[in-house]
Amino acid sequence: MARKKPTLKEIEAKVEVLTRINNQICQTVDNIGGIIKFYIEMKGDTVDFQKYYTEKVEEIRAKISGDK
Repeated sequence: MARKKPTLKEIEAKVEVLTRINNQICQTVDNIGGIIKFYIEMKGDTVDFQKYYTEKVEEIRAKISGDK
């Protein structure tokens, strides 16, 4: 039994999903880069860095899971 070809709407939906995932991954990588930069700048003050890092991780988790 041959598979039917996907419709144009199905293809568009898949492209939209992949684009959204790609954008979230790009934002996550940017956030991680910012965290690393911030860490390098604040090497001596680990308590503030840990608070900042925890806030950023929660923000990233919310974006990935779809919560706002």
